[in-house]
Amino acid sequence: MNIIFNFLVGLGVSIWRVFFSLFNLIFGAMTLPFIGVYEIYKVGKKIRDDNKASPFYKKPKKE
Repeated sequence: MNIIFNFLVGLGVSIWRVFFSLFNLIFGAMTLPFIGVYEIYKVGKKIRDDNKASPFYKKPKKE
């Protein structure tokens, strides 16, 4: 009885682990593009702000 119970628990844990890793993979693949876009936007904004602060920054000429 104890051996069967341990086997079932082990099987359940391994199935749960596989399911959880698959879920993480799918969920991570879904959220990754949004995080990447946001990070690129943040870095670009920081570079633009640094450029404005630097003395060599050329202000856009108004036509």
